[in-house]
Amino acid sequence: MNRTEITKELKILIQSTHPLIGIETVEEEIVTHYLKALSEEMTIEFFEWSTVRGLEATKGTYATRNTDDPLVCSKFMRDFAGTAVFLLKDFTSHLQTPLHIRMFREACQSLSKRKSSAIMIGSGLQLPKEIQHRAVVLDWPLPDQDEVKQLINKTFEKLNSVKPSVKFEIKKEDHLSLLNSLSGLTRAQVEDALTSSFVSEASLNANDLQTLLDRKAKVLKSGVQLEYIPPHKITSDLGGFKNLKKWLDRTQIAFTPEAKKRGVPLPKGILFVGVPGCGKSLAVRVIAAQWKMPLLKLDPSLLLDKYIGESEKNFRSAVKIAENMAPFILCIDEIEKAMEAQGGSSGDSGVGKRLFGAFLTWLQEKQSMVYVMATANNLDILPPELLRKGRFDEIFFVDLPNDIERDTILKLHFNRRTVDSSKIDFPKLVQATAKFSGAELEHVVINLILENLSTQVPMTTDLAIQECKKIIPLAVARSEDIENLRTSASMQFTKVS
Repeated sequence: MNRTEITKELKILIQSTHPLIGIETVEEEIVTHYLKALSEEMTIEFFEWSTVRGLEATKGTYATRNTDDPLVCSKFMRDFAGTAVFLLKDFTSHLQTPLHIRMFREACQSLSKRKSSAIMIGSGLQLPKEIQHRAVVLDWPLPDQDEVKQLINKTFEKLNSVKPSVKFEIKKEDHLSLLNSLSGLTRAQVEDALTSSFVSEASLNANDLQTLLDRKAKVLKSGVQLEYIPPHKITSDLGGFKNLKKWLDRTQIAFTPEAKKRGVPLPKGILFVGVPGCGKSLAVRVIAAQWKMPLLKLDPSLLLDKYIGESEKNFRSAVKIAENMAPFILCIDEIEKAMEAQGGSSGDSGVGKRLFGAFLTWLQEKQSMVYVMATANNLDILPPELLRKGRFDEIFFVDLPNDIERDTILKLHFNRRTVDSSKIDFPKLVQATAKFSGAELEHVVINLILENLSTQVPMTTDLAIQECKKIIPLAVARSEDIENLRTSASMQFTKVS
């Protein structure tokens, strides 16, 4: 919903004598401006309330003495004989006692009869249950790209008038990247970010785009358990996975304007299922690097909260941040952690089921350019609804690496650490690491380097094989569980190689 749509919605709610409207926002000034303009258009009185000033009217003179007291304010609204809009700032925090709640309920009943409305604004509105049934709560939209464009021009012109040496040096091909790096912020945050960039270097150029994106990530994810990984810090090395790489080349086309013109819907996401330690999380990072998209990582276990409703609230906060950061990849690692509660401890109170339902609804309905990439190690916990066709764009099965892939993975790890592997017989080492996962292969290389550093013994094939023998692969230690997973997943899902 954009600004035009929400203004229209507000007008309809007021005209239909809806007594209580809530607006979730941190942009008090812009909301106040819009509501004042709407009241003038409808030719009705407008009152603005805060605990500092009490009730203030834009027109006329009213006996509003002592209305800084929320109880007196509610009584004034109850007894007001005309038609009006009452804008109440931070009012919900004062509705704590039965007396205050009762007086406000009576005010709402009176407002409804007089074709008036009380509009509460604030961030994280918490309405008492006694009045929730009377309220319609709306989310005030953040600036869309057209508004961001206007803010960029306005900020530049303002600074340029004071300091003519300030320059706007963003090339035409980088305009979309600039808009993306500022979308999802409030008007004030956009202006602050731009002012900071202009003032620090007396210009805004392509070098500032990553700084703006990093700044946005820090602002948005404050207080929420999300890890932000910028594109330039994402590795792009991945051994094997040829089917996945081919699939990625085709899917990336769906993000282009040409695909949109032809009615191709935005891609939803990928689910990686398979053996632990075989590169599911690494594959997510590689895709982010290939698509040059930033990455937000969400640990689903951190969403769970013992209080009813808080887990879903945490999830909504996380996805709202991801949507405001779009275009972005949202990585949900080990998604089954959020589903484990469904299996049902006695104290669960249905948290896992509700959280799962919220995730499915959002995944099905999302319109933003947030591409979800989830990983899972345990098929038994995942509900069938998550695995059905169409929920994700594709579900990939990540198996233990084959001989060719193990050879590639081992060489990648040696090369990444810039050590001399000329005396390593890789075909021999590959045979010695049958049933090893990618993580276990990395462990072999690291142990071999440590052994070399501590004993000064040259890195040879025999020494490498000795290190292999010290590791019991998970596929051996938990052979029955791993084999069941491999059999089940290989029959249902697309292999990455």
